[in-house]
Amino acid sequence: MKRKIGVLFLVVSLLSFVTFNADAFGTVVLNDTVSGVGVDSVVVSKVAVDSAHLYTSKVDSILEYRLFSSLIKNAVAKPADSTFHVLKSKKKDLRDAATLSPTLSPYFFLRRDVRNGQSVLDTVSVLYNNYIGKLDYLDDPSVPARYIASDPDYYLLFIPIAYYHSPIHQYSTLNWKPLYPDESKVSIQDINSSLLPYDNEPFVKTRRNKKIVNRALLALYLNHPNLVITNEESIMSRDIYDGSRKFYIPNRARIIHQYRKHDVSAEVGKARLKILKPNWWSTSGNFSFQMTQNHISDNWYKGGESNYAGLAYLKLTAKYDDEEKRILENTFESKLGMSSTPSDTYHDYLFSSDLLRLYNKFGLQASKRWYYTLSSEVTTQFCHGYKADKPALISAFLAPLDWKVSLGMDYKVSNKVYTLSVFLSPVTYSLRYVGNDKVDETSYGLDKGKCVKNSIGSQIKPTLEWKITSNISLESKFNYLTNYTWTRIDWENTFNLTVNKYLSTQIYIYSRYDDSTSPTSGNSHFQLKELFSFGINYSF
Repeated sequence: MKRKIGVLFLVVSLLSFVTFNADAFGTVVLNDTVSGVGVDSVVVSKVAVDSAHLYTSKVDSILEYRLFSSLIKNAVAKPADSTFHVLKSKKKDLRDAATLSPTLSPYFFLRRDVRNGQSVLDTVSVLYNNYIGKLDYLDDPSVPARYIASDPDYYLLFIPIAYYHSPIHQYSTLNWKPLYPDESKVSIQDINSSLLPYDNEPFVKTRRNKKIVNRALLALYLNHPNLVITNEESIMSRDIYDGSRKFYIPNRARIIHQYRKHDVSAEVGKARLKILKPNWWSTSGNFSFQMTQNHISDNWYKGGESNYAGLAYLKLTAKYDDEEKRILENTFESKLGMSSTPSDTYHDYLFSSDLLRLYNKFGLQASKRWYYTLSSEVTTQFCHGYKADKPALISAFLAPLDWKVSLGMDYKVSNKVYTLSVFLSPVTYSLRYVGNDKVDETSYGLDKGKCVKNSIGSQIKPTLEWKITSNISLESKFNYLTNYTWTRIDWENTFNLTVNKYLSTQIYIYSRYDDSTSPTSGNSHFQLKELFSFGINYSF
């Protein structure tokens, strides 16, 4: 038993600590057979022993693990007269060993090297040759290029050097996980999974090679940054060449034309420099026209009357935004709709929609989405307005005219889907003017014989432009105005259903509440207007 332990200790010591001179080799002589195969002598070179010691210490491969474990087990199992002798041999001894024993031939092979001008025979580990020995071929000018195996995993080292993200990412990532008390115990499943009966190295080859390449690139970045000529962003921004693109090369070009003498003059003339100032203005517009027509003959068996109706709408906007602090919005909006009334004894047609509005808003940015804002809004109409089958004039141009000036804060949010603005004004000046003597001023909250009424109150005005789908959009305007004795609320909603670039359908819903005036009919202050139309729509 002591002898077996001594033999095992001797083998481990030889593999770990014995060093060899450049001109000497270690010869291991076995006096008995190994696994039933006669072995007189086994020649192991310095390179083989060093590589064996290197890979055995790392245990990177199950193949080498089986090799050395079997050798040690067979050596321990030998009789007492089996001994290992480490002898110093000369180069001549190595030349005489022309072949390896069948036991070691799967793990070592003979190779002839040139040393000091003489050809010598040497043994090389198969593992060393597979992992490191291939690099020797790159420095050997006698090896043809076709014998050098290509590996795409190392292509980053052979193309123009560039800065890549992967080396920095590999060394800046901490793969650290806290170890809890319950996880300190190693289970039988963990041991079995670490000692699998198959070699998984081929399946993680690319991953291991990538780590090696990243280490080499990082060392190159630190020690030779002058060799780096580009970066990963520049490489990825280039077009991919697919081989189908043809390049035009003029067939009449002569190389001598490239070396013609050109006149060189110090006078280059005056440079014309054109400075383009940024244009902070943006303009847009929308025009629509809808029309309906209905014809009924005089002898139609169910009765009725022919009529037609039309609606025209125009909206122009001009916006100034320096994208820093100042913003100015100007909006002109007009709408005129009319319908024929054959049965009306006083009027041939009546205006169902009549609007003329000018809105201005100036803001100074207070934060990312808040603005100190001053706004002004003027609202009136174009034409005279009448009740059906009544001669009395209800409204006219500048009768009434509403002007509101507000000071407050404006909250803005804008993206590709919607644009939202919420204007909060604690101080709002409101003026109502009736400039036509035929219009009853008392129906608009003015005192008898007066044409102007002033008031101060507060205002809340949210506006929303929402692109629901590519063909459906919503424009909503809500206006809440009060002077703390009366309240006026206007809510306009316009749904646009676009058919194509020039045709669309509109649904207009206008609800209103106003207790500053007496109702024209009934006792309710709530009013409602709805319009469904189809026609031409053009945006610019």
